[in-house]
Amino acid sequence: MNDKEYLRQTIEEKSTLEFSVDLIKKRNFLFIEMLDKTSKDTVVQGHNAQIVKDMRIKIEKLFIDEIDMRNHIFKAKQRPIYHTFNQGPKVVNSDHIFFSGKWKLYFENPPRLFFANKTYSKALVSNPKKQEQVIHYKKKLDEYFFGKK
Repeated sequence: MNDKEYLRQTIEEKSTLEFSVDLIKKRNFLFIEMLDKTSKDTVVQGHNAQIVKDMRIKIEKLFIDEIDMRNHIFKAKQRPIYHTFNQGPKVVNSDHIFFSGKWKLYFENPPRLFFANKTYSKALVSNPKKQEQVIHYKKKLDEYFFGKK
């Protein structure tokens, strides 16, 4: 998280990783990083080079302050460190990490308000009654987190 490492572990099978952050800032980056993957970690077979075994990380569930981040995982970015030059795109948005390099998710505190604002600010609401509801709930969130009225 940000510039501090909270967890480093070798993952063999499906795993649940949990950690608590002792100091949180207004603006934050959550990093997940695969380390030391080489081309030998990807096993291919056949004339069409079918991948039969690979080292990878799949982010199935992600919670920050009890907020399910599943809908926000694809807002994260990774700049993969490929095995060969120009092997793939420079930046990847995915729930999988196939190559070394940091997967990075930006968020602000409080995360519930930050992601709610991101979701609702992009929503196209043409119905005036629904617009009122969106404004009402955004105000409620502001009151809850900031005491604003």
